[in-house]
Amino acid sequence: MKIIHIVLSGPFTEGMTYQENLLPIQNALDGHNVLIVASCLGWDKGKIIRMTECDKIIQFGIRLIRIDYDNIINSYVSEKVRKSHKLMPIIQKFAPDIIFLHDSQVFEIINIAKYKNNHSSIKFIVDFHSDYYNSARSLLSYIFLHRFLYNALLRNAEKSIDRMYCISRSAKTFLQEVYNYRSNNIEIFPLGGFSKKHTQYERCAIRNALGYSSSDIILLHSGKINKNKKTKELLEVFNRKDYSNIKMIIIGDISMDYMNVIMPLIEQNDRVKYLGWKSGEELLEYLSISDVYIQPGSASATLQNAICAGNAVIVSQTDIYEDIVKNNGWIISDVSEIDHILEEIERSPNMLVKMKRESIYIGETVLDYKILANRMYNV
Repeated sequence: MKIIHIVLSGPFTEGMTYQENLLPIQNALDGHNVLIVASCLGWDKGKIIRMTECDKIIQFGIRLIRIDYDNIINSYVSEKVRKSHKLMPIIQKFAPDIIFLHDSQVFEIINIAKYKNNHSSIKFIVDFHSDYYNSARSLLSYIFLHRFLYNALLRNAEKSIDRMYCISRSAKTFLQEVYNYRSNNIEIFPLGGFSKKHTQYERCAIRNALGYSSSDIILLHSGKINKNKKTKELLEVFNRKDYSNIKMIIIGDISMDYMNVIMPLIEQNDRVKYLGWKSGEELLEYLSISDVYIQPGSASATLQNAICAGNAVIVSQTDIYEDIVKNNGWIISDVSEIDHILEEIERSPNMLVKMKRESIYIGETVLDYKILANRMYNV
């Protein structure tokens, strides 16, 4: 099949482990002809940067086309409206069997819906990521963007959508309450994950290269390191006690305004390694040798990859985790709870064996992109 992924609602960065990266890879691995049409925005060291338009082949033979937004008043408004007259000619020329629109909040959803109406055999899939936790945080955003602009766009296209995928129950609630979406085509389609399979020998070799033994318990914390990730609070808890065989790896770019806060906490504890930014492929490598993925602050898409890699998890209390953190870790309401959890792990390290096994099961049955991709093929 010919599958087009449209990523105009925000940045797209090659080599990351976000849904818009990994789902197209799985489509390509399944033998399909895959095209990504993305905006000219991308991530670089935790900041959004502007890139140039391009048309090129990236990993796994996937074609990537970047297109600019049409200019509407100024760049700020253009990046909120997300209109591009260049999209539809690309779709028409590619003639896809499946259109997967990553997030509904783009002006072009109207034109895609018209195309679907004229080509009834294709499947038009939209996924929805917004919830009360990550969106509509200001009155202006809530009223003008979500209740008015994005709501009007989605209502115009609603009858043409074959499947509306919400990444969590909280996203479904937001869609139904804020957008008044009433179609019965909603399904929960969680962010998924990949995992790198290593033999015990390979895992030991990677650990040894980092200075860890097979008996060390490795915590991994990652993401765009800013105050929302609660990295400072995590390190303060971890540094209070000398957990003899519990070590921590931190991966990600630290925001400049947070650097002077975080680095002294890292440097005072030789059980903490800061590895800086790593590519998606490298991050999967480290997840393959860690034991516990720990994210006490804002949500991270890496969690799903961590579960697929067989990590137990310690995460903050948010609705998005309810269906994937079950008997495979801890959901906490406050960072201070981590102290007790680490003491528990130190006393009974074998408790992680069952949790890690449960993560592998959840990964294989719920989060694996092979399973998620098959769902979209059968819409």
